[in-house]
Amino acid sequence: MNTYLFSRFVEKQLAERDTIISAKTNDINQMEERYVQYLEKAKMVLRQMDPRNSNSISHQEIQSLKKQNEEKDRQIKELEVRKHVQNKKKR
Repeated sequence: MNTYLFSRFVEKQLAERDTIISAKTNDINQMEERYVQYLEKAKMVLRQMDPRNSNSISHQEIQSLKKQNEEKDRQIKELEVRKHVQNKKKR
């Protein structure tokens, strides 16, 4: 009878540990899925930031836009100076 109780106790312990292992395995699988998703998201962000990527604005494009902006500012100042000079002549 003692061996019967002992074997029942051992079976119960094994069943509990199987349940715990199953739960931990499930947790690990979920964490691994989240890790893969985060990793893919990080890769996507890095690809978007890569200047060689055609979807991102290149350094040359930025420099070109800055140059255009400076040229427009120069033209505006020139027109303001002309207007100021013309207003002085009218007086």
